[in-house]
Amino acid sequence: MNLGDAMRTLPVRIATLAVAVASLMASLTASLIIASPAFAADDLSSAVRAAFASDPLYAAAAAQARGGDARRRQADALWRPQASLSVGGGIGGARSTMGGASFSAPGFPDTTGASFRAGVDVGPYMRWVLQASQPIYGAERSANARQLAAQAALADIRLELAAQDLRLRVVQTWFDMLAAEDALALLDRQRAAVVRALEEAQERYDAGDAPVTELREAQARRDGLQAEWLAGQAQLRLQRAALEDLTGRPMAEPNRPGAPAFAAAAAAGPSLDDWSRRAVDASPMRRLFDLAEQMATDELAKLRGWTSPTVDLVARASDERLRGDGPWGDGRITASSQAIGVQVNVPLYTGGMRDAQRDEAASALERVRAENADGRRTIRRQVRAAWEGLTTGIARIDALRRSLASARTRLHATELGREAGARTTLDVLNAQAELFAAERALQQAQYALLVDRARLAAAAGELDDAAIERIGGR
Repeated sequence: MNLGDAMRTLPVRIATLAVAVASLMASLTASLIIASPAFAADDLSSAVRAAFASDPLYAAAAAQARGGDARRRQADALWRPQASLSVGGGIGGARSTMGGASFSAPGFPDTTGASFRAGVDVGPYMRWVLQASQPIYGAERSANARQLAAQAALADIRLELAAQDLRLRVVQTWFDMLAAEDALALLDRQRAAVVRALEEAQERYDAGDAPVTELREAQARRDGLQAEWLAGQAQLRLQRAALEDLTGRPMAEPNRPGAPAFAAAAAAGPSLDDWSRRAVDASPMRRLFDLAEQMATDELAKLRGWTSPTVDLVARASDERLRGDGPWGDGRITASSQAIGVQVNVPLYTGGMRDAQRDEAASALERVRAENADGRRTIRRQVRAAWEGLTTGIARIDALRRSLASARTRLHATELGREAGARTTLDVLNAQAELFAAERALQQAQYALLVDRARLAAAAGELDDAAIERIGGR
């Protein structure tokens, strides 16, 4: 090469060197980013445990469940004895007159038409009343107790659903983060391959064995991959931030699922009909629908029970005293009473209010029953979607593995063809891009398989800690 040719290719050589240096620095940066402790767990199980300790939605459901325990105590208290004490005092006055009375006392003749008068103008006043009651019968009270117990059970089921939802959110976010890491690592490898192709194109161009178009095509591919790599970095940061939000604290490099996890996810399991029956029979969502229907039924029973009597055992003691100067001298007024017995209350009429409320409750019960039926269909649809995703994903992974093997074969053949002059650098770059795309598709399909397995377990209410261990295990 003469001096003129050297001067002519100097800018390209400088650019190629800059590309190589930039690629090396970017690769080092990517490695540091991937290895940095920017997310909240070593493995999927520890990520789930950390999420339970920090997720506000689960904390809210747990607080609601604690409130449910209080409702159980309220339901029990409706049938326990009730007692109250009322005490009062102050300054008061009173006058009482009784006429036409009969009077009899030792040493006095029997007297009829007697009159008695007593009065206090101003004097100290004191009164106390002690009352206790024990409910014996009441249809409305029974319905209220059932409603309170159902509300407590409802809070427990919502906590169970919150746990299932939290596990599923962590699984989805965990594998999204792993997919973002893998995608960035693939982009690093692809950029390195393109840089090598660019250097080879430069050498072939310098030697006069390749046209300048091959050099320009390699440069364009490098620039495009740089843009993709920057976008991949941003996506990885977002996914790590999402996982950190769920778990509440950053920790170390994650452990990726191993062959046992993929084998367990791909293993033949129950049929779709079996999964649907399990979900409809035992899933927390189905129990939630049933409780809502039960509560609506109890509300109607409570309003219908308003027209039935209530029976209570009641005991009462009271004392009332007033003393002071009155129109007839020093006055003292005292009244004491004690009673125990059965009290029966029979509602008669409320102006039509309870009838209207009963009609409203009947309509609400009809609506809840329809929603319950639709909810069961929704559960079946969720199970079917997860099951179809799982079974399709197994077949898709097999196809992608074959596609990956074919892409490797094609790349090798294309590289040999370029050495023989039958293929161009662009052909090699395209073959490399197809290989990396096949690798990425296979990685994403494998993660999607594990997520679908988690969705299927969640739909049936079976996404527990053991299932998480199987999904994220090595």
